[in-house]
Amino acid sequence: MTGPDHYREAEASLAQAQATEGGSAGERWLLSDAAVHATLALAAATALRNGDGHLPPADYKAWYDAAGAGQSYGPAPTAAALGLGLPVRAQLGEN
Repeated sequence: MTGPDHYREAEASLAQAQATEGGSAGERWLLSDAAVHATLALAAATALRNGDGHLPPADYKAWYDAAGAGQSYGPAPTAAALGLGLPVRAQLGEN
């Protein structure tokens, strides 16, 4: 299971918990399941970051598709499109 898969599972468990009787054993189990999946998603996202703190383009797309507001990012962006490898001033359009 990938990090974005864990993110989706956490969201699904939270949605199910909201539809479950408050305070029930089922709600507690679903909330615990969501917490575990969210923790694993965070660990995966953190581990994938490269030396400059960015996600590789294909992983960025997978995370965007999982956590975005229901819209697909489209094809994986290139490193240049994400501004990777450029100094911060260049990314901001400053010389």
